[in-house]
Amino acid sequence: MKKLIDIVKSADLQKIILYTLGAIILIVLLKKIFHKVERKINPDKYLGNDKPVDPNLLPKSKEHYRKIAEQIYSYLKGTGTADAELTALINSLTDEELKVVANHFKEYLLDKGETACGNIVNWLEDDGREDLAQKFIVAGVPRGEKSSSFFSIFNNC
Repeated sequence: MKKLIDIVKSADLQKIILYTLGAIILIVLLKKIFHKVERKINPDKYLGNDKPVDPNLLPKSKEHYRKIAEQIYSYLKGTGTADAELTALINSLTDEELKVVANHFKEYLLDKGETACGNIVNWLEDDGREDLAQKFIVAGVPRGEKSSSFFSIFNNC
């Protein structure tokens, strides 16, 4: 047992642990930088903008829909989803508005660094709200793909 303690205390093992932690931190930072650059170069890949929505058809401003997306995120991220508020909020939106909110939700996930977690449909399904996820699907928002890469272990999906 004493030999094991001596090995753990050795400078070589401490260096290995330090270098390993440094490499992990570097990988995480590079991943975040890569996603930010990739998002700027090819935003359609991340937002799923295969059919852009005409902003003239929407009754509210872009900021309004961004705030709705952030509110949905806070309902889903928190412990104990506010079911009544979430249901009322999503049911108040038209199909075109649901598409816009889905895009803003994905942008918000990217801003938060939660790129491996799919999209709003995945989040609603993961929260047990298949009924609300179905509203987005009917509106034309496809299920997002969750990442199965090594980096997804750093996200709480």
